[in-house]
Amino acid sequence: MKASGALKEAARCLGVDHTIADAYSKKIKDVSFDDDEDFHDNDLEYAKLDYINDGKHQEMFELAKKLVGIMTGFGKHASAVIVSNQDITKYCSLEMQKNSQTKEETFVASTNFKHLESMGFLKEDILGLRTLDVINDCVTMASVKNSLDLAKLPWDDKPTLDLLCKGDTLGVFQMKSQGMVRTLKSIAPKNFVDLIAVVALYRPACILTGMLDEYIDRRNGKPFEYLDERLKEPLGETYGIMVFQEQIMRVCQIIAGYSMAEADTVRRAVGKKDHDLMQEITAEFVDRAVANGTDKDVAKQILDMIIAAASYGFNKAHSQSYGYMAYITAYLKAHYPLEFYVATINSEDGNQEKILPYIQEMQRKGIKILPPDLRHSDRQWTVEDSSVRVGLAYIKGINKIEKPQEYTIDAIFSKYTKLQLQGLVGSGALDFLGDTHELMALIPEYKSYDKDRKNALDKIHEWQTKLQQHEDIMYTNDGLFSDKELKSLDKKKQNIEKKIQEWTDKYNSIMLIERPNLSSKVPVVSLRYEYLGCTFEDPLRGYNTNLANGRDVKAIIVSDFKQKTTKAGKPMAYVFDHVGNKYVMWSNYLVELKIGTGYYIQVRGDTITKVKPLELKQNNA
Repeated sequence: MKASGALKEAARCLGVDHTIADAYSKKIKDVSFDDDEDFHDNDLEYAKLDYINDGKHQEMFELAKKLVGIMTGFGKHASAVIVSNQDITKYCSLEMQKNSQTKEETFVASTNFKHLESMGFLKEDILGLRTLDVINDCVTMASVKNSLDLAKLPWDDKPTLDLLCKGDTLGVFQMKSQGMVRTLKSIAPKNFVDLIAVVALYRPACILTGMLDEYIDRRNGKPFEYLDERLKEPLGETYGIMVFQEQIMRVCQIIAGYSMAEADTVRRAVGKKDHDLMQEITAEFVDRAVANGTDKDVAKQILDMIIAAASYGFNKAHSQSYGYMAYITAYLKAHYPLEFYVATINSEDGNQEKILPYIQEMQRKGIKILPPDLRHSDRQWTVEDSSVRVGLAYIKGINKIEKPQEYTIDAIFSKYTKLQLQGLVGSGALDFLGDTHELMALIPEYKSYDKDRKNALDKIHEWQTKLQQHEDIMYTNDGLFSDKELKSLDKKKQNIEKKIQEWTDKYNSIMLIERPNLSSKVPVVSLRYEYLGCTFEDPLRGYNTNLANGRDVKAIIVSDFKQKTTKAGKPMAYVFDHVGNKYVMWSNYLVELKIGTGYYIQVRGDTITKVKPLELKQNNA
């Protein structure tokens, strides 16, 4: 239960009017701190409650704090499947749940999987990884699917290891977070084995217990000693630190003479982070270690290491599998960068927020990105010669779109909706037809023109149908009508023909305005940011940037502006520029900036101290 839900529940329990709790909950949605990532467990939720607490309903807030973190609903494991050779309803109840994405209903065991395992059921974790599709798409585009054996890659490949050591890991499996990048730079893996340790060590338990920092220090030369020389064999590759559960098993065998089965019991206890079970099964460890030739004090220290490792010890096979995926994706990024970027971007299915970092990285690396073009772009991104072509689905407002029969204004503007046309024009995908501003202004004019033409055409068809029906009556019943009736029918026919001619004349008179109104002209770069979240041209080319010196005064286009609140309750903001640089604006310098707009910024380090809008060049809006 989060802070907002806890407040509402506390209000219900205490009989406080729900509108009061709702009002506080709305305030919580606007609370964020510049150091959110520094909070652990439920501390962030407590901090939010403290921040909005005005003292008027103290009892409600105190109860809300006690409710934070309490489980309130029936969840479902992300990947676990229970396997049974018997009717499982004999042992637990089942609940029917609907998949939020596929909408398919499935049976879910209503008992915790730990209890089911203790009953003897087999639990299998079956994970589906989108990364597998990225790998397949990458090798397919690079035409190496049949020639590149991913199981026999050189595990000391220099370009791959250099990429990892530099932290160039955007898109690399499990390696793209800022913390992981710092860890990779500090550890500087020299082979695949080092990467396995990185995967195991970069987890909250290892970070909080200091094991990650200790590993880095020892790897970089900090002296250390083994409590027992026999520990060098199982712990040598990790500098005397118990990182893997398998190492704990081996230590139990070497130091205390445990059998493989007994050591595996310890591994399972460590894997489940079951400290009570750990204490129980290691109760005789010291005595057995002494009997096996180990000093009693040393045995106690080794036991302490094993118990401590229960909080962070990681399964090596699991770590190796993740490291294997990380190495493969790093290898593909190092050797087939264009195909790797395209495959990774396509896996995000048009999500601009997630794709933008890849665009900025490619731009920084000098990889040419070809803008969307209705004639050449597919729905997804593609590799085009030595460049990358933007896919149409990336454009805001465009998802599934069919190509027109011909690439003329009439064929294109009549085929797509107003929103689709705005996306195509604003993104530059129709620049081959003419000026962006004129095309954008033409959309409402054309849609009105197209609507009037279709209406006139419908009327023509309607009267032509009536004429055909009338003639059928006249000519198929020849001889049945009197002269007076024939005269009346002939007059009605003339009236129908007159209506057809009137609507034909109206259809021919409907004209498309040649010069649409351009009075509300906005900079092209702003349109690009609106529909693409970025621009693939020089975003500053339409602005005067003479005052920028590249040091403390810079000319930027704002790609994102995120306002926050500090712990002290003061407003601040993060500013991201068109190449992905991140700046901070503290309260004493804070002004709201518009995304897609150009500014001069005066900076001290990464702090913006002054802002001035850029001026457009004459005749280049």
